[in-house]
Amino acid sequence: MPIKKGTKSIFRKLGSSMQKHNVTVRDTASTLNLTIESNKKRFSPYQGKIIRSIKVQQLNFYQSIDDTTSKKKYFGTQLLTKFHRTTRSSIIRNNLFIKEGDVFYATVAADNERFLRTISYIRDARLNIDSVPGTDSIDIVVVTKDLFSITGSMGSFSSSRVRASVAEYNLGGLGQSIYYSGSYENDRRPTYDASFGYRYNNLFGTFADLTAYTSNIGKNIITGDRNESFQSIEISRPLFSQYKRFMGGISLNHASTRNVYPNLIEQNRYFDYKYTTFDIWGGVNMNVKRYIEDEKNHLRQFLALRYVKYTFHNAPEQIITPFDMRTNTREMALAQFTLFKQDFYQTRYFYNFGTVEDIPYGFNYNLTAGWYRQRRSSRPYLGMDLNNYMLTQSGDIFQFFARGGMFIKNGVQDAGYVFGSTFYSRVMPVGETKVRQVLRASYSEVFNTVTTYPLRINNYQFGLNAFSSDSVVGSRRLSLHSETRFFTPCKILGFILSPYLSSDLSFLTPMKGAFERSSLYIGIGPGLRIRNENLVFGTIEIRSMYFPRQIQGQNSFKIGMSANLRFRFNTNYVNKPDLYNLNDDPNSTIY
Repeated sequence: MPIKKGTKSIFRKLGSSMQKHNVTVRDTASTLNLTIESNKKRFSPYQGKIIRSIKVQQLNFYQSIDDTTSKKKYFGTQLLTKFHRTTRSSIIRNNLFIKEGDVFYATVAADNERFLRTISYIRDARLNIDSVPGTDSIDIVVVTKDLFSITGSMGSFSSSRVRASVAEYNLGGLGQSIYYSGSYENDRRPTYDASFGYRYNNLFGTFADLTAYTSNIGKNIITGDRNESFQSIEISRPLFSQYKRFMGGISLNHASTRNVYPNLIEQNRYFDYKYTTFDIWGGVNMNVKRYIEDEKNHLRQFLALRYVKYTFHNAPEQIITPFDMRTNTREMALAQFTLFKQDFYQTRYFYNFGTVEDIPYGFNYNLTAGWYRQRRSSRPYLGMDLNNYMLTQSGDIFQFFARGGMFIKNGVQDAGYVFGSTFYSRVMPVGETKVRQVLRASYSEVFNTVTTYPLRINNYQFGLNAFSSDSVVGSRRLSLHSETRFFTPCKILGFILSPYLSSDLSFLTPMKGAFERSSLYIGIGPGLRIRNENLVFGTIEIRSMYFPRQIQGQNSFKIGMSANLRFRFNTNYVNKPDLYNLNDDPNSTIY
């Protein structure tokens, strides 16, 4: 249908107001007079000057980065400081893109400040700059504020089962992480087992991370029973800055089941398997050097390659279907070309409860092509992932997204797509409480399915929050999500309370069914998120949901609690190539 001339004019005006760069966008509704400003704007006056010195100032988790002389202490701070080691200055320096004697580029400095805030044990970071009188030199003070980096959780606690974990994200102030989880079960042999993980961030200053993990309490990929033994090692270097040239990595995994629950064999519920994974990827950011000296946000081109092989040495004999992605040997080789023109604005009260957050604007489009084999079926693959991030002059934030893919063999097979939009309102004051409204709508469809999964609604991004049944599937899905978030001034022992009201609606058409046979599923309920912004421990969420439609195995009323949730947008510009996914958002590219 042709678009009317007046409609085109409206779209041009809307796009123009949303996509201006290097402007100040003022959230006029906020009592804090929040400014969402381009990170690089305040660095522009120093463009081209020589960096004479760089000093590092580390703040403890209870200090304020806006007033470094302020040391607010709440109950328990004195005890926590005995277990915390402030990040060492050498670790901060290893995470800088700049060094003494370099020419100062505003874009690189802004990206470096943003990158420091993405580090798991850093809450906030500032690059403070002073000109040296009578010279073309500058002095830089890098100020970082730590998070209290020890965390833990209790998975279950009863007379027959105990599961708990503890982690340190900044061991000795060296930026290294360790993780330990223990499990006790009466009906398991052995009754006690554990898992252990280690992560070396920014290995030798290369910005590559080394991760090693071993576990004897992994979940069975079929039943969820904790009878899987799993070992992995990975070296990964993401594209953490648009001014860096390379990304890449390699990952090796091994998993096998153990007969630790004697009664499972009698019940024919022991799904025995063994598999290994080899995954290697790499990519290059083109024309990087040409763009560093220019403050304009140029269009970037990125080319990435990936090869993956999942080898099942033995699969569970209970699985009789010919194609099952959980237990089939799979292999793929993919190439991905990405165009992106992306920068970040600073805002607050987006995911976190008042700390500075970096939110992308611009666009990121990628096209993926390659070859995929599942069992003996080999097919070419073609996919795409499109994301456009915009903000208005008044501080409202929009995202438009579309992704999809298809395999080619005797025509098109296993094809599907999803498209939609997410809206975040500006911060609206209601007394001392700050309110954001979140809306998301999406439509998905799959057709000619052979090996891929049908559409489900047991996911937060494209379905119903806290809906657990995986038996509700279909070929078409229309989903609407609304969440009203309240950021209150209430604080208990440093923990901030944030109630919310969530409502979800999904229309789902059964497989090979007409649209008229679509069923409506609804979920609605209040919840509460609790977070201490000084702790690396994530958000605690207490949620309640009501589902009017009766589903076998699904309670109409659900009350649950999750701990150590991490709400954070993916700040890597490019991800490794992968197949399209319509039931999840594994790379956190959707708000």
